[in-house]
Amino acid sequence: MLTPPPGADARGAYLPELAGLVWPAPARPALRRGGRAGFAVVPSAARPRLLVPAGSRRAAAGAVRHSTEAQSAKARLRRAVLAAAFRTGLGRLAFRDRLVVDAGGDALDAHLAAVLGRPALLSIHIGPARANRKPVVQLLDAAGDPIGYAKLGVDPLTRALVEAEAAALARLAKLDLPGVQVAEALHHGVWGGHALLVQSALPVGLPRAAPAPAAEAERAAMVAVSRCVGVERRPYAGSAHDRRLRDELAALGDRPEAARLRAVLAEVRRVDPVLALGAWHGDWNGGNSAALADGRVLV
Repeated sequence: MLTPPPGADARGAYLPELAGLVWPAPARPALRRGGRAGFAVVPSAARPRLLVPAGSRRAAAGAVRHSTEAQSAKARLRRAVLAAAFRTGLGRLAFRDRLVVDAGGDALDAHLAAVLGRPALLSIHIGPARANRKPVVQLLDAAGDPIGYAKLGVDPLTRALVEAEAAALARLAKLDLPGVQVAEALHHGVWGGHALLVQSALPVGLPRAAPAPAAEAERAAMVAVSRCVGVERRPYAGSAHDRRLRDELAALGDRPEAARLRAVLAEVRRVDPVLALGAWHGDWNGGNSAALADGRVLV
């Protein structure tokens, strides 16, 4: 089995587990130095943040460009420099660690090619340790353009999250969301005993709106999402949201923060404001949305 390199940080320690999930036995993932095969580990196997295809300059550059939604000017510059390095071949020389896979059995890339009806190159962003961490695989064509993203639910929590996201995308596909474009569910099923969702890539490379129109478009998009399945005006106490929060707080037991949160919820229930209760995204942030110059908001 793959073992973490000496001095590995938390993400480096997670790399063997991730490799085992994406390339299960009889596949044999291994770490090597240099070469064109497998995946370049950026910046290193001890501190992995991104796996990009080592054999294709364009795919590696595309994987970097579309790996995350950079929020600051510094982050965008750093991402552009790194993408340019891989496009010119310097990235392959600068980042020498490779994850090489002797594939066997039902490999994920072969399965994805079958369900999508086209081959796809894989790239994986390695996030920090958290309860909902799961493999999220970026799918690229030979030119480095994104095809979509595959998510694997590998334990009870992440399986539930993947299934809930698939259900939400299926429901949203049938609703009218003025000015809002959501990803399309390209495939939903099971692979290797894990829940698998493949969703389309949104056109994040299109020109963006200026700050003021972007803020206005984002607010309008939030309103559209909140109203997409109807709005109910009612007192807060006894609402579905109130009941759900009470159940979640009860599950926290006697932890100190739970007592403080229960006190806050009890005060809200005592005041009992009348609210408009609708739908919500749940994780609306700058990395999950983009306002385009043509007026659309990608969510």
